[in-house]
Amino acid sequence: MLLPLKLLVVLVHEFLHGVLGLIFSAELKQIEINLLEEGHTVLGNLDSAIGFVLTASAGYLGTATLGAVFLNRSLQSKNQRSILLLFSIWLGFMTFLFSSSGSTAFFVGTIFSAGILGLCFLCRESILHWILIALGAFFIWYSFYDLLDFTRNQSTDVSILTNYMISHQWIDESSRLFTQRAIAFVWTIAIISIFLAAILASLDFHLLRHKQQEEEHSSPPNTLTEQEQLKGQAHEQTQEEEQPMRTEAEVALEIDPNQDPRLRIVPEKNSG
Repeated sequence: MLLPLKLLVVLVHEFLHGVLGLIFSAELKQIEINLLEEGHTVLGNLDSAIGFVLTASAGYLGTATLGAVFLNRSLQSKNQRSILLLFSIWLGFMTFLFSSSGSTAFFVGTIFSAGILGLCFLCRESILHWILIALGAFFIWYSFYDLLDFTRNQSTDVSILTNYMISHQWIDESSRLFTQRAIAFVWTIAIISIFLAAILASLDFHLLRHKQQEEEHSSPPNTLTEQEQLKGQAHEQTQEEEQPMRTEAEVALEIDPNQDPRLRIVPEKNSG
């Protein structure tokens, strides 16, 4: 029942190897997976030692990072449709460019790319929310599950990286098993750290939003914002400027309302 999802994770795992290889100027020749949940990425001209180490690490760490992004965005309910849309486009792009037509990788990549793309346009945000959570959780879980089986054959990422280190005389053949366990341990710690970072970032987001909501509820309902206060002051000033000039009689009435303003008018005497 979980086989299609497992094949999707394996395909994404291999695609991430390919992406890192391209970043370090390698030639990405082919990507393939099979129904036994195995995959391989054929790269050429990957001469950089750092590039090889990072490319070998990109499968597990990249898949876990992608899963953490899915979990983080879904738990914060942010950009869920956009994240799934970008993922489906990237999946389809890599499938058509680097998998053989009619292969397992081609069918898995095409079906999931088209399916997720359709869900982005047909489903409500609440459904996409749970799809993103499911994908994120499964990506991280399968990274752990697959990594713990690093001793099953010489084609695992841990074994490939160990063989590279032996061939370049970084370590001795006698320390192969210790090196494999050390690499698996480091990658496991990295995956756990990536997962915790995504969860803690989401928790911090919800705590901050809860605090803001409490502050909004605790503030007086009639409290004016600074902008509203400035608008009120400007309105009062405009009203004062628009008031007509009062006559001297009106001013006198304001000072002494019992005084007849006509008594203040003294007629001039004719000199002739």
